[in-house]
Amino acid sequence: MELADQDGSGTLDYKEFHNFFSKVQDLNMTDADIKQIFEGFDTNSNGHLDSEEFAKAIYQAATKIWIFMWQGFWGFG
Repeated sequence: MELADQDGSGTLDYKEFHNFFSKVQDLNMTDADIKQIFEGFDTNSNGHLDSEEFAKAIYQAATKIWIFMWQGFWGFG
Protein backbone atom coordinates (compact mmCIF):
# COMPACT_ATOMS: atom_id res chain seq x y z
CA MET A 1 0.00 0.00 0.00
CA GLU A 2 2.89 2.33 0.71
CA LEU A 3 3.83 2.34 -2.98
CA ALA A 4 0.38 3.56 -3.99
CA ASP A 5 -0.29 5.95 -1.10
CA GLN A 6 1.23 9.05 -2.65
CA ASP A 7 0.17 11.50 0.05
CA GLY A 8 1.05 9.23 3.01
CA SER A 9 -2.47 9.36 4.44
CA GLY A 10 -2.69 5.61 5.07
CA THR A 11 -5.60 5.30 2.64
CA LEU A 12 -5.96 5.50 -1.13
CA ASP A 13 -8.30 7.86 -2.91
CA TYR A 14 -9.45 7.01 -6.43
CA LYS A 15 -6.65 9.00 -8.10
CA GLU A 16 -3.94 7.14 -6.16
CA PHE A 17 -5.65 3.81 -6.80
CA HIS A 18 -5.98 4.52 -10.53
CA ASN A 19 -2.36 5.68 -10.81
CA PHE A 20 -1.17 2.48 -9.15
CA PHE A 21 -3.24 0.10 -11.28
CA SER A 22 -2.57 1.93 -14.55
CA LYS A 23 1.18 1.39 -14.06
CA VAL A 24 0.97 -2.37 -13.49
CA GLN A 25 2.26 -4.08 -16.64
CA ASP A 26 0.24 -6.88 -18.24
CA LEU A 27 -2.85 -6.02 -16.23
CA ASN A 28 -4.84 -4.97 -19.29
CA MET A 29 -7.52 -3.16 -17.29
CA THR A 30 -9.55 -0.31 -18.67
CA ASP A 31 -10.28 2.85 -16.71
CA ALA A 32 -13.82 1.51 -16.26
CA ASP A 33 -12.44 -1.75 -14.82
CA ILE A 34 -10.28 0.16 -12.35
CA LYS A 35 -13.17 2.38 -11.29
CA GLN A 36 -15.46 -0.63 -10.84
CA ILE A 37 -12.90 -2.38 -8.62
CA PHE A 38 -12.35 0.77 -6.55
CA GLU A 39 -16.05 1.33 -6.01
CA GLY A 40 -16.66 -2.34 -5.30
CA PHE A 41 -14.04 -2.46 -2.55
CA ASP A 42 -14.78 0.93 -1.01
CA THR A 43 -17.11 -0.90 1.36
CA ASN A 44 -17.91 2.11 3.54
CA SER A 45 -18.34 4.40 0.50
CA ASN A 46 -16.06 7.07 1.91
CA GLY A 47 -14.07 7.54 -1.32
CA HIS A 48 -10.93 5.96 0.17
CA LEU A 49 -9.60 2.43 0.48
CA ASP A 50 -7.98 1.37 3.71
CA SER A 51 -5.30 -1.33 3.75
CA GLU A 52 -7.83 -4.19 4.06
CA GLU A 53 -9.96 -2.90 1.18
CA PHE A 54 -6.82 -2.37 -0.93
CA ALA A 55 -5.57 -5.91 -0.24
CA LYS A 56 -8.89 -7.32 -1.46
CA ALA A 57 -8.69 -5.22 -4.64
CA ILE A 58 -5.11 -6.40 -5.30
CA TYR A 59 -6.22 -10.01 -4.86
CA GLN A 60 -9.04 -9.54 -7.39
CA ALA A 61 -6.71 -7.96 -9.94
CA ALA A 62 -4.13 -10.73 -9.49
CA THR A 63 -6.86 -13.34 -9.95
CA LYS A 64 -7.93 -11.65 -13.19
CA ILE A 65 -4.36 -11.78 -14.50
CA TRP A 66 -3.99 -15.44 -13.54
CA ILE A 67 -7.24 -16.40 -15.28
CA PHE A 68 -6.22 -14.47 -18.40
CA MET A 69 -2.84 -16.20 -18.48
CA TRP A 70 -4.38 -19.63 -17.84
CA GLN A 71 -6.90 -19.18 -20.63
CA GLY A 72 -4.14 -18.15 -23.02
CA PHE A 73 -1.97 -21.10 -22.04
CA TRP A 74 -4.74 -23.63 -22.56
CA GLY A 75 -6.23 -21.90 -25.59
CA PHE A 76 -9.50 -20.91 -23.97
CA GLY A 77 -11.17 -17.55 -24.42
